[in-house]
Amino acid sequence: MKKRGFLQEPILHVCSGSIKQGTTLDLEITTKPTICADAEQLPFDSETFQSVVIDPPYSKEKALELYAKSLLNVPKAIKEAERVVKAGGFVSVLDLRVWQLGFICKRLQWYALIAIYTANRGPKPLRALQVFRKQESLP
Repeated sequence: MKKRGFLQEPILHVCSGSIKQGTTLDLEITTKPTICADAEQLPFDSETFQSVVIDPPYSKEKALELYAKSLLNVPKAIKEAERVVKAGGFVSVLDLRVWQLGFICKRLQWYALIAIYTANRGPKPLRALQVFRKQESLP
């Protein structure tokens, strides 16, 4: 297994845009993802990926512009990421909001590893990159 920090293979990029690494999933075929599907109902078996990265549109307007759909329900996408990530694996979320997995995935223990606020040049808003690790299965 290739390791690069918390981005470990096999990796799933949800709302992948132009990313070409790992398995990519997006709603829009023009970005040429590996799979076109809904991030709120991932078409993968449980515990398939070592890492899942979620990078949704940041506003209702951007979601309509990119996908002609409403804004992604991030808690549902996180629940699906929790399902498809292996025990000991990582879920990363880049969003305007900070998510508390304890409220989203009540049946699992998660370790919050890091939250980094990122800014771009220009008028783009401040975003938070949150990295969580799914606890290893208990005996």
